Amino acid sequence: MSLFPAFSQINNDGTGSGSEPVTTKWLENSSFVPAIEAVPLPPISPPSSNSRGASPEVVAVKSSGSKRKACDDYKIRSSHKHKKKKHKKDKRPTEELLENNYSGNRRERISQNDSFFLDTNRDTGNLLVDFVKGPHQPVYKKIVKRPLGWKKYGFLRRQKPKRYFTVKNLLENKEYENEECRPKWDHDVAMDLKNTTENLNKAVNHDPCDIQSWLKLVQLQPFLLSLQPRKGPCYLSSSEKRGIADKQISILDKALGYNPTNPDLIRERYGLASTLVPADELTSQLKKYLSKEPNLVAGWLELARIERSHLASCSIPKIIKVFSSAMDAINKRRSRFSNIEVENSILELVLACGIFLQEASLQEQTWVMLRLYTEMSLGVCRDPDGVAEIQNIANAKAEALENDAAGEEDQLLLSGLPSSELWLRVERLRESAHFLPAPDCVWAREGDPQRLVYPDDMASLSQHITSKSLGFRVAAIALVVLGVPPLPFRHCAVKCLSQYTPLPNLGLLAAGYPLFSPDIITPRNWIGDAALQIASTCGANAWKPALGGELYRDLLYFSFYKYATSLSEAEESVLMSWCLRWETLYARLMPTNHQAKTYMRSRAKKLLKKPNYRTSFQMFREFAMLDAALSESMKPAEKILSATIYAARASGMKWRDCPDRAGLCSVYRTLAEIWIQEEKTSEAITLLCSLVDRAQDPFCTTSLGEAAIEDCIEKYESMCREILQSQTQDTLDLMDAFSEDFLVNMVACYAWLMVLSRNVWIAGAMLEGMILKLNQFGTEKSRSQTEIIYEIYCAIMQNRSRNSSCDTGMLHSIIERALAEFPDNASILAVQAQLQNTLRQISKLTSTAKITYGALGQSMRILSLEHRSILHESEPTDQLEVARCEPRVVSQYEKVLANFEFRHCPLLWQLYLRYMGFKAKPEAIRTVFYKALEDCPWVKAIYMQGARLLPEESANIQDLVVEKELRLHIAPEELELLKGE
Repeated sequence: MSLFPAFSQINNDGTGSGSEPVTTKWLENSSFVPAIEAVPLPPISPPSSNSRGASPEVVAVKSSGSKRKACDDYKIRSSHKHKKKKHKKDKRPTEELLENNYSGNRRERISQNDSFFLDTNRDTGNLLVDFVKGPHQPVYKKIVKRPLGWKKYGFLRRQKPKRYFTVKNLLENKEYENEECRPKWDHDVAMDLKNTTENLNKAVNHDPCDIQSWLKLVQLQPFLLSLQPRKGPCYLSSSEKRGIADKQISILDKALGYNPTNPDLIRERYGLASTLVPADELTSQLKKYLSKEPNLVAGWLELARIERSHLASCSIPKIIKVFSSAMDAINKRRSRFSNIEVENSILELVLACGIFLQEASLQEQTWVMLRLYTEMSLGVCRDPDGVAEIQNIANAKAEALENDAAGEEDQLLLSGLPSSELWLRVERLRESAHFLPAPDCVWAREGDPQRLVYPDDMASLSQHITSKSLGFRVAAIALVVLGVPPLPFRHCAVKCLSQYTPLPNLGLLAAGYPLFSPDIITPRNWIGDAALQIASTCGANAWKPALGGELYRDLLYFSFYKYATSLSEAEESVLMSWCLRWETLYARLMPTNHQAKTYMRSRAKKLLKKPNYRTSFQMFREFAMLDAALSESMKPAEKILSATIYAARASGMKWRDCPDRAGLCSVYRTLAEIWIQEEKTSEAITLLCSLVDRAQDPFCTTSLGEAAIEDCIEKYESMCREILQSQTQDTLDLMDAFSEDFLVNMVACYAWLMVLSRNVWIAGAMLEGMILKLNQFGTEKSRSQTEIIYEIYCAIMQNRSRNSSCDTGMLHSIIERALAEFPDNASILAVQAQLQNTLRQISKLTSTAKITYGALGQSMRILSLEHRSILHESEPTDQLEVARCEPRVVSQYEKVLANFEFRHCPLLWQLYLRYMGFKAKPEAIRTVFYKALEDCPWVKAIYMQGARLLPEESANIQDLVVEKELRLHIAPEELELLKGE
């Protein structure tokens, strides 16, 4: 008896008799319980061998007129758009071909309940691959190597070929609980833009004071036009761009009707109008608007920008008159507004005016204007003897510099150089030496009447600042105008200093101040090289290695000390800490000799010996970083920080009684980072645990146990929670932006301890939680703390990627999030630029739409692209590929400078000219130079760059300098007379 009754009557050879029917009697047994209904099998009738006609089933298929209707319940998608022709050699009838390709066996393979089926018979109807010739040569996609990456060649946006096919079509619009969970491929861009526009219109109608909704609605207009059906090229024509700008201006005019004093709307409105309306008409419109709102700082700054950005009407006295009128108009509003509000507006104008004077190389006027403000606004100096001593040293160096400059000038006149080169060298020499006003210089030579600048000449730009609480702001603005970058250069700190005036030049220099403390001894990179080249192009500043640089640095130190001793003791400590950070940055970027290093170190030691600074742990930390930068080794810094911790613990002072607990915490953090860099893991753990557990010796060589470390981690968590709950300050003072924060330094020590004792991911989770808690506060203070925590996060991930060959994707995502919220953080931008240099293609961070870069971010992004192209050219590659690097960099410059927001940025134009001087021919350099003059005619550095790159244009450049009334130290006629003598 057979094991299976269903096969009991089948023959032993495996084939059944075609004449005997298959019995189903075994189904009637009591042991068989059917689970499903029996499906009747279709009758199988073999085709007749004598007749060539088609069977009834085949004829039915043939009569349908389409292969795809062979199975009505089956739908298949095919990429074939045209019916294929039959091959001439294939003489088989159509019925046989249909039987082979679309046989009835498919019903046995597929049922209506199946979602997918596997094609095991290789039916030709399932193939979705395009062919060149016949069914044996599929078309493959080509990938071509480019100079800066890989690019798909002939890429067609078609559906990816698949082997698994669905029986039923998927729903195109699937419902999701949260729209953020919807994948990118399931988005309808046109519908999303329509919904976004509708929501923004509802938002501005519901709340007309919602500024962000107005700005988003304005920024959305170009995308709405780009989705409309188009004929011809895909890019927008000039008429279409003008139509979009008109619509954007009309939206902004409506927004200004509800918010007439909002600075963001004013900048956006008149920035867009500058590309459409002539300068004269736009000036008259803005003056009419300011007659109704005379206390509007943003409006006055826009008027000054329009006046100075037009090449035909640009004149230095005319722009100074605009600043003077603005200060007078705002000063008259003291009766209606609070005194501090009016004086803050005046200081905004002082910063913008001072930077304008520096860019025009009017340094004598700058020094006189700043002296008027600081003498009237700051208090009495507490150390007049120390100030007089520093001033006497500076005076002696200035007199020696005057004589040295005269001797070098005589040698240049006798050198026999061409007139263009001779004028350029003499002009740069006098710029470096003659920058102080003549009434202050009894040693000044006669023959240069522009050096005679008296206080009465700048009286129109001077207003009284009577609020004592604004003393630190006055000192900070004066130092920034003189060329000292705010350190560390953070987004919140710069916005706290000025809401309207960007500082990209100083930010490019400040990028050399690292996030990770031990990186202070690394040599400067390509960002520092570019920043120094731009800084030393024109005028006197601290970054010039030639004559004048040392004197300028002494005068800056004199200004620091004079302003600090005129403030309160807390503000004095913060200002001098800034001074030490600036000298540390200079020691890292500029090569100095042994004598200069000894002088800077001794001056800093003398400063710390004063009684006012003995309890300032922040200053000891900054001095340790300065000594490390001068020595190019972390050993001196380690020694200084260890001695500071010993002294603090020996005093027995508790945390709550410490006057500078934030500074002391920063000392622990810096020393721990040094030991982490030196791979002293156990010592660093002991040091970080001793910060919260005074029973632990910070310099004990015995490793701590797991229980002790876990106990310290719990103390860190409770202390951070306590500090966060007791935080009541909402606003961010400028002094707080330049000083250490206790909560942030405690979180940094906590994070490093988690990295060393556990792993980097647990530390990252803790930092993520802290960011979420700070975001819930929603204050300016918490926003500033969030920015610093992002810096700590980046430093930890950067150290991880540096010490191991791991993926940098996590670091990329952290940088993207940080820059999306704080786009002007110079240190994070520098880390991003360094990461991009590891790639040969454009980084995703470069092209991401979430980051709205400012002028500083755009400069670093293009500098990174420049550096990558240089690295690519140094490799042994095809010359054709090397030639493609230059157009890509040039196109990036052109694309950025076409935006009205960056069109009048001197830094971007200077970087563009610098790159063209390396790569381009004189014709291309001339074109870029005159474009730069059209947008930035008040910047003397651009004239000097043009005179160096285009000697044949020297005469025209000199005429333009005289016409715009910029500072000209030696006229061509005077130069000819001196040559004759």
